[in-house]
Amino acid sequence: MKRNKLIFIIVVVGIILRVVFCLFTPTKMDLDPQYYYQTAMELCYHREHISIPLKPPFYSIFLAMLFCIFGPSIILVQIAQCFLEGLTIYLVYFIARKIFSLEPVALLASVITAVDPFLIYFTNDVMAETLSAFLVSTISYFLILSTDGELWSAIVAGCLIGLSVLTRGNFAGYLVFVCLLGLIYYIVNKKLRFGIYNLLAITIPALLIVSLWLYRNYRIYNEIVLAYQRGVLWQGLNPNFETFEGNKAWDKQIEDEIKGMDLIQSDRYAWKKGLEYIKQYPEKFLYVYVKKILKFWRPVPYYGYSKKEKIISFAFFTPVLVLFISGLFLTARFAGKLWPLYAFILNFTLFTALMWVQLRYRVPLHPVLHVFAGYTLWYVVDRLIKKFGWKFNV
Repeated sequence: MKRNKLIFIIVVVGIILRVVFCLFTPTKMDLDPQYYYQTAMELCYHREHISIPLKPPFYSIFLAMLFCIFGPSIILVQIAQCFLEGLTIYLVYFIARKIFSLEPVALLASVITAVDPFLIYFTNDVMAETLSAFLVSTISYFLILSTDGELWSAIVAGCLIGLSVLTRGNFAGYLVFVCLLGLIYYIVNKKLRFGIYNLLAITIPALLIVSLWLYRNYRIYNEIVLAYQRGVLWQGLNPNFETFEGNKAWDKQIEDEIKGMDLIQSDRYAWKKGLEYIKQYPEKFLYVYVKKILKFWRPVPYYGYSKKEKIISFAFFTPVLVLFISGLFLTARFAGKLWPLYAFILNFTLFTALMWVQLRYRVPLHPVLHVFAGYTLWYVVDRLIKKFGWKFNV
């Protein structure tokens, strides 16, 4: 009962922190939030996706469901996202407890999630980061359950993976890593036959869900496309992405060439130009690719945020990063249960870096990092308790 109260208190505190932040922080309604809001209104009142899809649709669908039930409101979105993060905190607790069977680790991981300033920050925005973090946590939980022979949980995980791809494009590589690491796990544990059934139960519903959206776009636009995110590949090839000026200069190279083109034509042209650049300069592509991976794990963004935000970012994420990296080694004996989390780490690091990278693209991965960080904290505290004979009961 005491432990149940502790996690409940942690979740409530996490929700309160987010609500307070939303109440006292202006909401930014720039291009991406405006797009999500507009498409949600279309879905709610016209029952169809009228606009050309610049983003995958599921976050807009999530907003549309809220708007249809309660009416359109930014405050409503923020409240819903605060409670969604409360569920994410709970899920981190259950994931850590399921993997390590250690209550202190689960509580520590949930505390880190509750006070994570990145997660708190994005509950205030009409952006897909909060929903994505929830999906990462939910998928991880059901995949871990599926390794214990729960075939139904594999099907649920597969459905959620499909929805995650329809939330953010950088989820698209996750299924590949799940199948690869899952196959290794089942071969090593001599459960290949069950593993094949399990992986099929994950893969089939995921592909079916994504294929419905791809087929819809094919019928309308005559091509298989997730979203028309113009220039995302070309933008990601910029070797001088560290500065705002460097990004503007790089984008200008293509702006004159796409003048007069509509959105779909310019998207096709940008992809073609990006692929030709990679083919012509593979060494430059690899150089920038490595730089983007390093950028992905930076504690502080290059530009676009205030000095205060950068200080908070550095002060929180630097120790979490150290704890996470340490946890990767300390938890090696639990690798058989951790492979769904490894798959997320590999996907978000390697697949995201193929395109354009921003620090906010890492935010959905934070609940996974907190599981490892929580274990490292427990490991250090446990050693201190044993060394000095402290008494600490949870």
